[in-house]
Amino acid sequence: MLVGSLSIKILSAEGLKPCDKNGKSDPYVNVDIHPATSVQNKAERKFKTSIKKKTLNPVYHETFGPVQVDGAEELEFVVKDWNFMSKSDVCGTARLRLGDVEALKSGLPQRQTVKLTEQGVLVLDIEFVDGQVLFGLDVTSVVIRERTSVPTIIARCTEAVERMGLCEPGLYRVPGRTADVRALKCMFIANPAANIPDAITDVNTVASLLKLYLRELPEPLFTNALHDELTKTAKVATIADSANLVHVLKKLPKAHLDTVVHLFGHLRAVLANAKTNKMTADNLATCFGPSLVTPSHSDAGANAMLSVGNDNVVIERLLSIPSVLERAIATDKDSDPQRVEAQRCHIPRSSLQYVAIETEYIKVVGGTEIPLADFDQFRDVCYELGCRATLADFADARGDVGLPLSYGQFRVWVDRSRLAAFVYRSTRKRLGIVQAITYFKWFDRNFDGSIDASEWPELHADLRKHYKLPEDAMECLAELDANGDGCVELEEYLAWCLKEPVASTQRA
Repeated sequence: MLVGSLSIKILSAEGLKPCDKNGKSDPYVNVDIHPATSVQNKAERKFKTSIKKKTLNPVYHETFGPVQVDGAEELEFVVKDWNFMSKSDVCGTARLRLGDVEALKSGLPQRQTVKLTEQGVLVLDIEFVDGQVLFGLDVTSVVIRERTSVPTIIARCTEAVERMGLCEPGLYRVPGRTADVRALKCMFIANPAANIPDAITDVNTVASLLKLYLRELPEPLFTNALHDELTKTAKVATIADSANLVHVLKKLPKAHLDTVVHLFGHLRAVLANAKTNKMTADNLATCFGPSLVTPSHSDAGANAMLSVGNDNVVIERLLSIPSVLERAIATDKDSDPQRVEAQRCHIPRSSLQYVAIETEYIKVVGGTEIPLADFDQFRDVCYELGCRATLADFADARGDVGLPLSYGQFRVWVDRSRLAAFVYRSTRKRLGIVQAITYFKWFDRNFDGSIDASEWPELHADLRKHYKLPEDAMECLAELDANGDGCVELEEYLAWCLKEPVASTQRA
């Protein structure tokens, strides 16, 4: 039985049973979690994908969740054929026992191919965040499963402390109430993305929770491997000569370095209020040195006090030497070719609120840390952004890089390609373009970015409910078909839709 957060992404189905006279189906997928009592919010227990018309191999890329579950054991899938005038036919069913999915509790998406009862298979990704594992889980695993750069619990605690009282005397030295700290810990175990409740008014309680989380990490943020080198370098580092310290910090794993930068930005804010909170650099080092620097395998003994003193020096140096961490992470970014490429892509984020590249990329691929594996994924992301991608576009995006194509490389290609003209539209057209793409995708049977003359009348009839269009569908088709190939391509369609006045019945 699973207790935590469950997400299900329906990717596609293959070789479905034909249910219509034309030898095709209009399939959609129903998903249900069992037992029913495992989901507190009954409205979240069931999920239905969109309908894909006239195909036995539908592509969905639709996500269900995350849903908070307590005791989930099994998923039920029912693939149905949509009928306009009658009840939907069943194309096939399947059940998947969650206990049989290997590595599900790793926090990473697990690809599953499920065989249907009639014929065909269903392909999906399942991602589970174990609600009972947060404290004691390594930082890298936490940020991967949360898709953040810093563990959410650290961000929530530092934000709350800064909001509630940086001037609190003895901040991080005075403990909070044990019962309240335990209650907050249980809250984050149940929901790692939780916010600190407004009912918590004691800043020392939140500060104690943060120290508890750091103390229970299986490995300190500065890692066991770098302990000796870091302490030796920190002892001789000065404001004038800190290059070697920066060099050592660069060796930290990315998740650790990002978290250290965030945490020390907060500790510097605490130090800036030392006159009132009495937390000097030495006091902060005493509070955080053992949990951030001291190796997890450290044994108590004759040298224990000397080791703690050396560990505290690391904290003091990082607080007293200006911008040493910022230089470390900046150098780390500059040394990554993919990050350099992404930085060169000057994308006006304010104009991408409706079709943000990052949002659509994550929707199709699953995360910006996951590269594009093939042309199908490349085409799907471009489609979501409003452009029909070709194999030539795919080759242009890859260039000499080849596969896999990273998110940063994809952004660079967008910025210099014809796709940019469709992405960088005014936000005033946001609703128009989103609606236009939705309609187009519904009637694009082959998902190839074009609609022929036989499919156009259906789309035209639907569009007339929202746009002031002529009654003659073929007249509109002729206006759109600029190259005379008898098909309406996605780019032609969008350019035309955004020029048409919206009917008064459409919501703003």
